[in-house]
Amino acid sequence: WQSLMSLIGIRLADLHPESGQKIIQDFKLLDAGGKVADHEVVIGGRDYLISVTSIAEESGAIVAICVIHLDITERKRLEHQAAEANQRLEEMNTRDYLTGAYNRRYFDEFLTREMLVLGRTGGCLSVAFIDVDFFKLFNDVYGHLAGDHCLASLVKAMTGSLLRATDSLFRYGGEEFVVVMPGTDEAGAMDIAERLRMAVYDLDIPHSESSWGRVTISIGLRSIEAACAHCAMSTSEEIVKAADEALYRAKANGRNAIAFSSQVCAPEQDSPVDKLP
Repeated sequence: WQSLMSLIGIRLADLHPESGQKIIQDFKLLDAGGKVADHEVVIGGRDYLISVTSIAEESGAIVAICVIHLDITERKRLEHQAAEANQRLEEMNTRDYLTGAYNRRYFDEFLTREMLVLGRTGGCLSVAFIDVDFFKLFNDVYGHLAGDHCLASLVKAMTGSLLRATDSLFRYGGEEFVVVMPGTDEAGAMDIAERLRMAVYDLDIPHSESSWGRVTISIGLRSIEAACAHCAMSTSEEIVKAADEALYRAKANGRNAIAFSSQVCAPEQDSPVDKLP
């Protein structure tokens, strides 16, 4: 901005066209008995708080308006820094420090909230319970540092295979993970689970103690619909338990497999998931 004396006689529109248009609107509003709320603008890369008041004659007729520009650039910068710090803190409270997946505490909160939404609005919801096959043996052979790197790589691959922002991946504990899929029925859950399985398989992380020769995952699925009276009364604990039981069936079926709470599916090494009787 220029010095105060150099501004005398210069039209506001010549300094800032947008403010020049706004001052005409403000004059009409004040002349009609209205008020102009304080507001913020950006001029020349700096932030200003604008306060507008009227100047009236004894008769009440408005002859001019006073526009005050208060430079709040530094305040806005500090507010932005504080918001970023709060966001980082929130991330620390909801994320697993090793893998970057959401943590167990946030999982409990998230699933409970989604169950309440399901009860109010209807629809469907699916949960995938995931276990890294023979992970203890992986750690025994390759070491815990390699195990940490493996888990971080798996989370990155699985997160990349989730195509919707509403689907969320959580580290449940150790080598166990959960994906919550709001608005997803059984068919949709199976498609997502297969993407998750193949995302890990395609990483081709060597695992000498696995029959597949690489790191794989097994997945248990549970889907519920609000339209089903029994499902609508299900609790988040019951859904997780059902998905966990399905996971054990997938592992019993040879691992690198997907199982529903009511059906089992096991893939060939590179083929799509096949349904088993």
